[in-house]
Amino acid sequence: MIEIGPTSAHRMSRDEAILNLFMFVHNGKKDWRMPTEYEYFYGKAIAVKDSWRMDKLDFDNWYLTPVRDVKFVYIPSITCYNKDILFNKRYR
Repeated sequence: MIEIGPTSAHRMSRDEAILNLFMFVHNGKKDWRMPTEYEYFYGKAIAVKDSWRMDKLDFDNWYLTPVRDVKFVYIPSITCYNKDILFNKRYR
């Protein structure tokens, strides 16, 4: 699953797009990248069709729509009814 960042307001070269991704922070997240060809054409990732993607190598200026991979981590719920166990105190 991917998260989509806001599309840039102006067009930029590939070097500017890479530099922008390197410094881009949105919602406290820093690990942004260009979309893949599959995400660009077949996924719901890109609303602006004239934006950069990983396989596009040309000298035109395009918009940048950054994406990032969302990683889910399972955190089990812990229920502790005894505060002695919770704070590692020995029973008396």
